[in-house]
Amino acid sequence: MPQTLDQADLDILENCKPVAALSPDVKHRLLDALSVLKVPAGRDIVVEGSQGQDFFILLAGVVEVFKNDDGREIKLVEMPQGSYFGEQALLGRSNGFRTATVRAQTDCRMASITAADFQSLIATSGRNQDLFEGNASAYLYREIRKSLDAFVANELNESIDGVRRTSFSSGETLIKEGEQS
Repeated sequence: MPQTLDQADLDILENCKPVAALSPDVKHRLLDALSVLKVPAGRDIVVEGSQGQDFFILLAGVVEVFKNDDGREIKLVEMPQGSYFGEQALLGRSNGFRTATVRAQTDCRMASITAADFQSLIATSGRNQDLFEGNASAYLYREIRKSLDAFVANELNESIDGVRRTSFSSGETLIKEGEQS
């Protein structure tokens, strides 16, 4: 077990859903395999579009998750101590690439697990396969919803382009039954 983990760190790891689902033997091997990283506030931990190589569990601090939208950074969520990230790229759902940028909002400490150790120790152990499938489904739902919202907004804008504003006087007849338009 790395010497940099204290009891509070061990408690956080034990309560993290992917770790909680592991057998005691696998948990012990995971503790031997992980490394602890310190990341200063403002630094990117993973960058959208980059190759995924590690899984992270936040031991201390807060991170922010951003998505790139035509050159604009859109903040999706803040994640507190005990949160985990990086699994989607390691599960192959994004062809191995990061789907978002994760940035340290505060100084952070995190457990880092290599892709190989993640695959052999965490990805398919216990209930984790179902947990990660649920995360992937939620991600896909958000992406599809965003695409549909953009499509609908574009269709509305195109529909409005042909409309022109007209004013009418009070009491003026707008449509009269039987007349050609």
